[in-house]
Amino acid sequence: MPRYVVIILGLANLLADGASMATGAYLSLKSEFDQYKRLRREEKQEIANDPEIERAEILAYLESKGVPQKELEQMTDTIISNEELWADIMMLSEHGMARESYNKPLEHALVTFCSFAFFGSIPLVSYILPFDLALRFPIAIAATISSLYVLGLTRSIVTQERLFRGPLEIMGVGALGACIAYGVGIALRNIVGVAL
Repeated sequence: MPRYVVIILGLANLLADGASMATGAYLSLKSEFDQYKRLRREEKQEIANDPEIERAEILAYLESKGVPQKELEQMTDTIISNEELWADIMMLSEHGMARESYNKPLEHALVTFCSFAFFGSIPLVSYILPFDLALRFPIAIAATISSLYVLGLTRSIVTQERLFRGPLEIMGVGALGACIAYGVGIALRNIVGVAL
C-alpha cells in the first residue's frame, strides 16, 4: 500500500476515533453530572421538607465513619448550618457522589482527544518519516508496543498499582485490537482481491 494512503487513512481514522472517544467521554460525564444535579436537588428538597430526618441521617453517617460520640452533635450542627455543605454530605453518604468527579466534562473530553491523538499517532511516524519501505511496518509495531507500554506504566503510576500490571493489561488489549484489525484487513484483501 502506498505510503500516502497509509498516512491519509491513519490520520482520518485517528481523528475520527479520537473525536468519537472524546464525544463519548463528554456525554458520559455530562449525563452523570446531570444525574448528580437532579439527585442533589432532591436532597435539598428533603432537607427543606424534613430537616430533622435529614439531620438524623447526617448524625448516623458521621457515627458510621467513626466520629467520637462526644463530637457527633457539634459536627452535625456545624454541617447543617451550611445548606450547601449539608447537601454535599448527603450526596456523598447516600449516593457516593461528589461534585468534583463530574463538573468538567469538556476538559475530560479534551484530555481524552489529545491523549488518543498523541498515542494513536505514534505508529504513523514510521510512515510519515522517510524510513526504508521494509522497515516501516516493523518500526510501526515497535512504536506501538512502546507507546502502549508507556501508557500502561503511566496508568500504574497514577493509580498506584503494581508497575507491571498497567503495561501488561494495556499491551494485551492493544495487541488484541491490533490482531483483530490486521485480521479484518487480510480477510478483506482476500475477499476484494486487492494486493496491498
